[in-house]
Amino acid sequence: MFLASDWSARSGAGLGPHRWTWAFRLPLFESRGVEEAASNARRTPKKPAKGFDCDKQPCARVRYCRERARAKMIRLISAVAVLLLAGCAAVPSVPTHLQPVGSASRNNGGAFSATYAGTETNGEFCFENQKISFTGKGSASFLRRSTEVGSVQWATGFNCNLRGKATLTSILYPGNSILVYLTGTTQICDLRGSGLFYTVGGGTGRFKRASGGGHITFSCKADGTYTDSWSGSLNF
Repeated sequence: MFLASDWSARSGAGLGPHRWTWAFRLPLFESRGVEEAASNARRTPKKPAKGFDCDKQPCARVRYCRERARAKMIRLISAVAVLLLAGCAAVPSVPTHLQPVGSASRNNGGAFSATYAGTETNGEFCFENQKISFTGKGSASFLRRSTEVGSVQWATGFNCNLRGKATLTSILYPGNSILVYLTGTTQICDLRGSGLFYTVGGGTGRFKRASGGGHITFSCKADGTYTDSWSGSLNF
């Protein structure tokens, strides 16, 4: 702030009363603050009068509506980010050395049992080079509702030396099946015989690397129908 005088001569050689005036000038930093405050006031949109509806106004021309929409979008993005971070933090991490890979699935399995019913051919006889076949439906451990298709034949040796194989297939998931190799020394329908023994030799689907073994007994009727019972173990 400074004082300035304004000399006014009314007569003579500059003689006469002096007229003094006061002038105020703000420092540079104060003038800048005033200008910034005025600029912020221009940028900050004032809330319209009560009853103003942004949805009915062209927001491209109403700055208050644009600012309000921008604030809502920022809050929405922040909320989504918080939810994503919370979800990631809630997912437990599994150490890689504990994750099952490759042959780790071989730990599945256990005791195996099954029962099937169907039709058989030549099951009451055991002649050389004669095939004994059987086809049925039933239920088995791990396979649940499933089918069995198998056959054995006396091809070599001096007595009833049966060799063959059978396949057990899931009805609900046909891609899952178990292959077994069969051996026996008597016709399958001989109640006095030992039935058939089986050795698991793999399969398809979840049983691709299956192993195990056990015993099968048959009960046959004169009309060519049969029931059988499987017992043993299965690992896959």
